[in-house]
Amino acid sequence: MKLEFTKLETLEPEFSKTNTVFMGKPKSKTLTVKFLPHEMIKGLLVDKGQHINVIRNFSNVLIGKEDKLIGNYEEGLNGLTFSNAIHLSAWLGRTVSPQEENFEDLYYEELQKKIEEEKTNSVK
Repeated sequence: MKLEFTKLETLEPEFSKTNTVFMGKPKSKTLTVKFLPHEMIKGLLVDKGQHINVIRNFSNVLIGKEDKLIGNYEEGLNGLTFSNAIHLSAWLGRTVSPQEENFEDLYYEELQKKIEEEKTNSVK
């Protein structure tokens, strides 16, 4: 088993206070662990957030301690759609609804604009 972690040089809250580039990324390094025993994984998963049970369950399924994931496709898609609506609303400066016509196309178009902005701002 191989796990990769990204370690930020500056903690995200501090970086966000000083970052001026859309979708800016703090400097980071990747740490690779080739094998992480289950007991060590359990030690890392101290309850510090709302996703901890999903992460714990996912890890347990990977190592064979549980048979079934507790999260499902529909729940994940609903959360992602909600997040996309929040971003799109901020980008357009208006209220949006995932039920509005062409929501997915509009989100994709605006996302592509943001990606191009990021590429332009990263090239110096």
